[in-house]
Amino acid sequence: MVSLDSEQLEQLKAIGTFLGEVREEEGRTLEDIATKTYIPLRLLRAIEAGQEQILPEPVFVQGFIRRYGDALGLDGNELSKRFPVNAVPVISAFTAHQEAKTGLPDPEPGAAYVPPATNVWQPAELPSSRPPYLLIGGIALAVLAGLGSVVLPLLKPSTPIASAPSAPSVKPAAPVAAPLTDPVPSPEVSAAKETPIAASPITASPITASPTPAATAIASPVDPNSPVSIDVKVSDRSWVQVVVDGAVEYEGILETGAQQSWSGKESIIISSGNAGAVSVAFNKGVAQTMGKLGAIEEKTYTAKGVQ
Repeated sequence: MVSLDSEQLEQLKAIGTFLGEVREEEGRTLEDIATKTYIPLRLLRAIEAGQEQILPEPVFVQGFIRRYGDALGLDGNELSKRFPVNAVPVISAFTAHQEAKTGLPDPEPGAAYVPPATNVWQPAELPSSRPPYLLIGGIALAVLAGLGSVVLPLLKPSTPIASAPSAPSVKPAAPVAAPLTDPVPSPEVSAAKETPIAASPITASPITASPTPAATAIASPVDPNSPVSIDVKVSDRSWVQVVVDGAVEYEGILETGAQQSWSGKESIIISSGNAGAVSVAFNKGVAQTMGKLGAIEEKTYTAKGVQ
């Protein structure tokens, strides 16, 4: 299932409506177009209705539009170019927003980048001459420094007296008995280390329980008791879509040598963009190719047989 962006979806609806109107004017049915273009009927209906849910990759949709237009006598090549294959990148919208905001165009390729001029604050130049109040402050600091040199020597005798008793208080603090008590809490640390070891088997139990649903998911695609099953083998690269009981189970490109199996209760619909390279074995029967190389084919498998 492919998700189209807004522009692709809008173009698809416009082109599909136009093709449907031309077809009705010519009095032709979708079955007639499907027979002539080898495009599955449900894909033609999706193109006219603009429904992206069941359509393949945009490159295949563009090819369907071209063949549909040619079948109606239109210029299918020109019509298909109106449907963009690639989605519009988001960066283009961001760039347009930035240009509208700044008013500056994108620089030309190869041109050196020149940053836009901005108002940068620069400090004003200081006057060369010192103001008078700075000189006064300097003189005051010099006076205070001179007073400090006179007062500090008077305070020095009291300083060693106060520091003398502080020295013995530091010495007994140095040989602290803390290292002697370190071995005591070590058993507690070892006991704490043992507790996560005992808890580790508990965390291992949910890990062993997870493979059980995974094994059932692997075995679920192949059910020998289902009334409908197909085994697909691809001899060359091909786009394949598989719808099981009304729901899309797979859509994508299968590479050369790929093998897949699907099973359902009511029906399996398989579409291929290279029918000659896709072989299908229905209910473990003999494998048969879906059609010619390069052709687009669709097969429906039910309990009654192949349609």
